Amino acid sequence: MATRRSLPPSPPSTSEPTRAKRARISPANDDPDGEAAEQASKRSRPSPPQPPQPQPCYLLNLSDDVLLMIIKLVPSCVDVFRLSETCSRMARVCQDHSLWVNVDTRHANPLSLREFRKLLPFLHAKTKSLAIQGFLRSSTNMAARTKENLSPSQLSAIEKRCPNLEELILQDCFVDANKILINMLPETLRVLRITKCEFINTPDRHSYFRDMHERLPQLEVLDLSESAWVTNHSVMAFCKCENLKELNLRGCFKIGECFAYTALACRFGFKLVEKIDLRDTCVGDSELACFGRLPEVSHLYLGKSNAASSAAANPNNSGMTDRGMRSLCVHSGDGHISKLRHLSLANIPELSDAMLPLIGTSLPLLFLNVAGTKVTDEGLKKFVLLRPHCKVIKADGTRFA
Repeated sequence: MATRRSLPPSPPSTSEPTRAKRARISPANDDPDGEAAEQASKRSRPSPPQPPQPQPCYLLNLSDDVLLMIIKLVPSCVDVFRLSETCSRMARVCQDHSLWVNVDTRHANPLSLREFRKLLPFLHAKTKSLAIQGFLRSSTNMAARTKENLSPSQLSAIEKRCPNLEELILQDCFVDANKILINMLPETLRVLRITKCEFINTPDRHSYFRDMHERLPQLEVLDLSESAWVTNHSVMAFCKCENLKELNLRGCFKIGECFAYTALACRFGFKLVEKIDLRDTCVGDSELACFGRLPEVSHLYLGKSNAASSAAANPNNSGMTDRGMRSLCVHSGDGHISKLRHLSLANIPELSDAMLPLIGTSLPLLFLNVAGTKVTDEGLKKFVLLRPHCKVIKADGTRFA
């Protein structure tokens, strides 16, 4: 009879907590570096304070004073005006009077007449200067270019809101002379600049500026550069402005067509004029003597603005020659002493070295421009001996050393 073999006793069973403890200390565990213990230690330590998160900063969160300082850096009044239309707060800040002392609305996208009427409330009694730009050069569409942006009511409102306005600039404007008259301009003006404008329906029998000396008694600067519509007999109206000190007629090619008007105007007027720009006009030898007799002229600009305009000049107009320069220097023996300090003769191809000795001995020049002429370096060397303190621009456009 077979005996029953006894089995070896089984090991004692391990409780669940004991197995968990062994698992934590077993080298075969997936956390050999003790990451779990480190994480537990971190949880037990207090976390360091976190830096405050940056909050977004919006323009309207700034104070009115800071906003005003920023808006003063905006280069164009047109942009300031359009900024004022974005919200009520910007409208309030943009109405600060310090922004509207010198108002220049010249812009790549000019204001229409309707927009300018919205801008009028921003003007005030301390506004000294105002510039208005039209559409002549801002569009290739003829209908858009000839759009009027001046009206009698607009000028009347400007005069009421700006009782101390001293400077008015009209640029690239298309103007109907039947609607906009010279006596509609603010009478307080000291500076009037009408540049690159086109006037239609100007009077035939008299100058558009006929009553300007009565309407603008304080006028000191008149700039009509690149205004081809200005007639020759207008110089008779200009000379009546008793306080006029600066006259710019560059590009008014009709000036100088009749010697009689120039002679009478220079004989009886222009007593205080110090600066005259006659470039790109019809002024020639016969008129030079008239301007040479003016008692206070210190700056005189003659000839052409550039070589291209000189080449395209009217061949029937003899222009200026050495003979005309002599008449500029010779006076009638009435004790007149020339005050001419700045003389520009650029792009007059007929001028040569022959005029230099008389100019050097008769005129107290500090600046002479002979670019685009036949004047040579040898002639300038002799001239500099007569006027050693005179700055000279040579025929090639460089400075003579």
